[in-house]
Amino acid sequence: MADPTKKRLLTPEEIKRCETYYGLGLTIQDMAALIGIGKATFERRMSDQPSLAEALLKGKAMADAQVTQSLFKQATSGKHPASTMFWLKCRKGWKDTPEDREEKAYKTPKTLKEDPES
Repeated sequence: MADPTKKRLLTPEEIKRCETYYGLGLTIQDMAALIGIGKATFERRMSDQPSLAEALLKGKAMADAQVTQSLFKQATSGKHPASTMFWLKCRKGWKDTPEDREEKAYKTPKTLKEDPES
């Protein structure tokens, strides 16, 4: 029988799996279930085992970089205008709101407006 006072540490293989899982977007609760421990235990291991916390950060960063690279390729290919617009909105602060469209729309100067009396 396992000693209940002894901590169950994650193995290097489990930590590597968690790195992949976190990069794929799994939650702490999901990862804990896949490893076979409770969420609270998993959260304690994140504090007790710095390598686990580092692996989660690395997994997220690697996944984010891969998606960013894919989006960049689509945005610059000329074949995916929605990706190009998304990139510009995120990176260059472009906006597409009704207020912006109204401000940028051509406005007739007051002197050229139709006279309501005519």
